[in-house]
Amino acid sequence: MTRPDIVLYTANTMNGWKPLIFLHEAQIDYRLVPINFSKKEQKAPDYMRLNASASTLLAPRFLPRRFYH
Repeated sequence: MTRPDIVLYTANTMNGWKPLIFLHEAQIDYRLVPINFSKKEQKAPDYMRLNASASTLLAPRFLPRRFYH
């Protein structure tokens, strides 16, 4: 099994669905990492390294493979 080139960190919101729909429609392999705002997962240290502002407006995050392991 190969690793996808993209990791998508996103929440279950309209802004979060947009990149998910795009990746699906474009048939691009990705790994989905859900972010749960009600549990304040956007404030977790792992996510803060990707999005220092922890803003809910910036929830979707694409990461090229070289940035994750």
